[in-house]
Amino acid sequence: TELKSLAELQVNKKPWLDSLYLQWKKQDADLRNDKRALASVYIDKSKQNLRAQEKLELIEQAISMAKGAEDTQLLSDAEERKVKLFPRFLKKPEQSDYMRVAQDLLNCRKFEQAREFFQKTISEKEFGLEEKYQAYRQYRNSFKTEQRKQDHIVAAGKLAQWLKQTKYYQRQMEAYQTLARAQWTEGQANEARNTLKFAERRLRGKYPLGEIYWIYGRMGEEKKDFHEALRQYQIAENELTT
Repeated sequence: TELKSLAELQVNKKPWLDSLYLQWKKQDADLRNDKRALASVYIDKSKQNLRAQEKLELIEQAISMAKGAEDTQLLSDAEERKVKLFPRFLKKPEQSDYMRVAQDLLNCRKFEQAREFFQKTISEKEFGLEEKYQAYRQYRNSFKTEQRKQDHIVAAGKLAQWLKQTKYYQRQMEAYQTLARAQWTEGQANEARNTLKFAERRLRGKYPLGEIYWIYGRMGEEKKDFHEALRQYQIAENELTT
C-alpha cells in the first residue's frame, strides 16, 4: 500500500519524491532481476542533480543493463544520453561538436586532448571569428589551469597577436593584460612593461587605458616606488572617469 501511494504521488508530479521513487523502482527491479527496468531506472537517476562522475557511472550501468536485456531502444537511449552529457565519447565528432568535446575534456583534465580540438577550431576555415576567439581563449587558459606557466605566456602572446586582426578592442585589452600579468608574475617585468606599452599605443583612442595604468601602479608598489605607483593610479582614475 505504501509503495502504491508512493507511485501515485510520483504520477501526480511530486518532485521532492523523485529520489525516493527511483530508489523504490530500483529495489523492485532488483528483486525481479529485471535488467530492462534497471536500465530505465539508471537513465532516470542520471537526470538528477548529481556530480558528473556519478551521472557517467549511472549511464554506464544503464548501458550494461540494456545490453543484458538485449533492448536496443534502451541501449540507444543510454548511449545517446552519454554522448549528450559527455561529448568526449563521440566516436566521430562533427565540427559543430569540437568546442563541446574540448570543454568536456578540460572538465576531466585531459588537457592535451582538449587542446587538439581547440586547435582544430582555430585552424579550420569553417569557423567564424567568435568561435575562433573562444577556442584561442580556452586554449590559453588551459595552460594556466595545468600550471604550465611559460606555455601560458606563449599562448597568451599568440591570442594577443591574433586579436590584432579584429576590432574587438575590449578583448584586445583583456589579452594584453593577461599576457602582461603572466609575464610579471613569472619575473619578466621588462617584458610585461613592453606588453603594456604596446597596448597603450595600439588602443589609445579606441578603448579606455585605465586598467593598464592600474597595473603600472601595482608594479610600482611591488618595487616600493610609492610615488610612481600613486602617479599611475591617478592616471588610471583620470582615464576611467573621462
